[in-house]
Amino acid sequence: MAGVFEVGKTYEWMESGYDPITVLKRTNKSIKVTNGRNEWRMLVRVDDKGEYVVDSSVPPHWRDVFTARAIWEYK
Repeated sequence: MAGVFEVGKTYEWMESGYDPITVLKRTNKSIKVTNGRNEWRMLVRVDDKGEYVVDSSVPPHWRDVFTARAIWEYK
């Protein structure tokens, strides 16, 4: 499948003005990430574009901004 989160790689949020996230660990259902200051776990979801995650700790109206897709690898 195209668009899979990989350990050690860094990914951007939908809004690129925020610190990207780096995958520290992964299971089939979740990834553990860091933004350089904090670490947290996120549920991996899948759609026709591949894997994506949404930061559920932010208010609902900000969740689109804090969505990251595996196809948005930070280079």
